[in-house]
Parts: sequence; C-alpha cells; structure tokens
Amino acid sequence: MDERTPKSSEFPIDGMVTRHLLGPRGSVFGFEMSTPGLRGQSGGPAFDPDTKVWGVQYGTNHLDLDFDVDQEVYRSGIKKKVKDSAFLHVGHCVHVDILKAFMTQHGVKFPEA
Repeated sequence: MDERTPKSSEFPIDGMVTRHLLGPRGSVFGFEMSTPGLRGQSGGPAFDPDTKVWGVQYGTNHLDLDFDVDQEVYRSGIKKKVKDSAFLHVGHCVHVDILKAFMTQHGVKFPEA
C-alpha cells in the first residue's frame, strides 16, 4: 500500500456511530456504535482518531436480524444439521456531555482539552 491508498478499517462498519440513544423525554443521552463491546470493556472510552473522547461504553445490545437457519448442509462431503440465529451486536455509550454534567453536579473536577 502506498500513501495514495486510503487507510481504512478492515471492516466497513467498524466503529461507526449508528444512532443516537434517547431518554424518556426525547433528549440524547448516548449513542450506539457499529462495534459491540466485549466483556470487560464497559467503562472504556469511545474516542475519535484525534483521541477526543465522545463517551463511555456501558453495554452491548443484540439485535435479532430474523435470519434464522434450520437446515441440513454438506461440509466436506459430510451431512450436517445447522441451527442458528443471526444477531447484530452493537455497543452502547453514554455521551460525554452527560458524563460531564454528572461529574460537575457532584463536584468532580476534570480536565478539558
């Protein structure tokens, strides 16, 4: 790859914000990411390429795609029963403005760039 070739993620939807998460009154409290969180990643930052923190991950949602499979297939000449359901796993993050408001309300000092 030379410098003219754009650098991009191995996966076309890796790390994209897919939607805003709304609270009961319709205000944005967080965002959903195209990449799921793995066990132990809750509390980790969601940041952009310039290292600006936009939020903190708090969980993963599993969206049922309704692509259920229940069939017999042949793999390497061997008949095999396949049963599976497809899910899209997305990460949920609390928006940084919510975190800053919470810390300010509770007297927690924090640096800002």
